[in-house]
Amino acid sequence: MGVTQRIGHASYNKGSGPSVLKEIMHGMALGLIAGGFWKMHHWSYRKRTKEFYDLLEKGDISVVVEGGSGLSIHQPCVPSRTKQKQIPPIQPV
Repeated sequence: MGVTQRIGHASYNKGSGPSVLKEIMHGMALGLIAGGFWKMHHWSYRKRTKEFYDLLEKGDISVVVEGGSGLSIHQPCVPSRTKQKQIPPIQPV
């Protein structure tokens, strides 16, 4: 018996095939676990958003820049040291 036959024989039980019910149950369990983590993420995000709007309503924070030294809506926020590279045009052959 070759090495590959022994490895294959050890990993596959010839007596029973794949259990569809078992695979369905594993899939449902993994789906519920992943869904639970996704739901917890959204609960956390909703809590942070609610806290932000509560602080905004109370006046503890503001989204308006005071003093006029901040960026304007019309000014792009691009660092001055980054320059775009000039791409040479493609020469026809």
